[in-house]
Amino acid sequence: ILLLSDDNFGNVRTLPTKENRDRKAGFGLYYHFDYHGSPVSYEWVNSTPLPKVWEQLTMAYEYGIKDLWIVNVGDIRPQELPLSYYMALAYDYEGMGINHPNETDDFIRGWVEEQFGGVVEDDDVKEEIVSVLKAYTRMHGNRRPEVTYPDTYHVTHYGESSKMIHLCHRIKKMADDIDGKLPEEAKASYYGLVYYPAVAGANVQLMNLYAAKNQFYAKYGVAAANDYAEKVKQCITYDEELTNYYNKEMADGKWDGMMLSAHIGFTHWNDEDWKYPETVQGAVSDENKLLVHAADSDCFVSEGEVSLPEFTSVGEETYLLQAANAKDALLDVTLTCEDDFVSIRELSCGPQSVRNFEVSVDFSKLTGTKESEILVQAAGCEVKVKVKAVVVTEKLPPMTFVERDGIVSMEAEHFAANESKDGKEWKCLKEYGKTLSSMKVYPMGTNFDKPGEGPSLSYSVLIREGGEYTLRVITAPTNSLEDARNMRYAVSFDDGSASEVKTVLDEHYNIGGGHSRARDWAEGVLNNCHYGETKVTLDKGVHTIHIYGMESGLVLQKLVLSHEGDAKESYFGPTESGVVR
Repeated sequence: ILLLSDDNFGNVRTLPTKENRDRKAGFGLYYHFDYHGSPVSYEWVNSTPLPKVWEQLTMAYEYGIKDLWIVNVGDIRPQELPLSYYMALAYDYEGMGINHPNETDDFIRGWVEEQFGGVVEDDDVKEEIVSVLKAYTRMHGNRRPEVTYPDTYHVTHYGESSKMIHLCHRIKKMADDIDGKLPEEAKASYYGLVYYPAVAGANVQLMNLYAAKNQFYAKYGVAAANDYAEKVKQCITYDEELTNYYNKEMADGKWDGMMLSAHIGFTHWNDEDWKYPETVQGAVSDENKLLVHAADSDCFVSEGEVSLPEFTSVGEETYLLQAANAKDALLDVTLTCEDDFVSIRELSCGPQSVRNFEVSVDFSKLTGTKESEILVQAAGCEVKVKVKAVVVTEKLPPMTFVERDGIVSMEAEHFAANESKDGKEWKCLKEYGKTLSSMKVYPMGTNFDKPGEGPSLSYSVLIREGGEYTLRVITAPTNSLEDARNMRYAVSFDDGSASEVKTVLDEHYNIGGGHSRARDWAEGVLNNCHYGETKVTLDKGVHTIHIYGMESGLVLQKLVLSHEGDAKESYFGPTESGVVR
């Protein structure tokens, strides 16, 4: 048997070609759920979502790897869920393989029944356990805990940091609620298999997210910086408590030492010199001072003007507006707007020195695009917050995305048209990828070497400002499946000719190499994506983007079309734009 390996991060590479798939001795696969090596080790808890496992292993099988499957799990205990799935898929490929997409939830339900069904009778509780398992593994799969840092998720752009904080709190609340419903005989298993990897993983995320808030607030003199520094300390203590309970108290210490792996702030490929996220002690003023932050902006201001992102009549957008204090006290703040189409609602969350307001627009009161402003006043200061409400009056085709602030962001499954070619077509893989889902061409095994000849997905966009644009196509970090090839797709605009795009530059295709440059293999496995970019000049109006399959195995996740200079840094990319359905 010729044993082929993945790239150590769960992405297969160099699969058998048509010429050698029928070799008499056969092929095997060496796969990873745990890894010690470059560019970073991950040896703590499960961080491989099952939809990814299904997509990669079915591809390996369909390419001829049918004789032997081996998986590196490090320690079995933290990897019981993915290991169980891996073995079940190997033993029952006909019942779980290529003809059964989007069914991993069914396996998780069966697995939960096996672990807890004998002592937990409530089906709702078991379904809640399924939800926690899915949520934490996807969170870890998007960015492994060992390489999550304060700057991983952007502290302001697209509400990324706040959304992640909300996700972490939701996971912990679900896990706590379940724990309160379980009989005593189920609690040790639940803690080891579900609660610890979910809650301890969310806690690692939170300590980094809070550190980012601390550093950002301290930079602009917001007193709440020190509240977030304290939250980081609490997370560090909680990490130690959770791990100690797993090792020393859970099941009377049966699994002592199992959770000793370092899992925070790696600075090298291994755990040498790992560190907790750093915080700063912010200067707290003795006097009240207004500091205003508008969603997506990069600073707090105490005077002048700031702008909220645009509202569109097809987007149902809401944005966060913060009125913070330089003093550690609740600020008496007044928000006024002369236009009744602007709605302002205070949210009950955050430190006492930061008041959070949700701003939205009632488009039923508008017949056309209109601008307004919110006047924020406190402590003798005032800041004007610009509001722009865009009414889309054009008659648009169904599934047309509308540009907002120079950006059109589209999830891959929200296409306007899906055209097959020679029996090949794009199909949706639910809950796979960094945001919503993914699209992949099936059946696999055929490459289309001429740009524009493969099956295509079409996306309709309304450009409100003509000019130079960049289309970024975000894909899974899939490797080329044959030697001397690269992961490629083709793109065309309207009736123009199609051009080939590579998701990794040829000179950067250093599988197994260190993390050294942008758009290389190592960056891809750390960020859980590759991407290709195309420059294009577009006039104002409706345009159609066509994405063509070229390389078998390519997995499409998201498209972001941005006007020159308007794209903002973020981990997940811009929130999906409003669309006419």
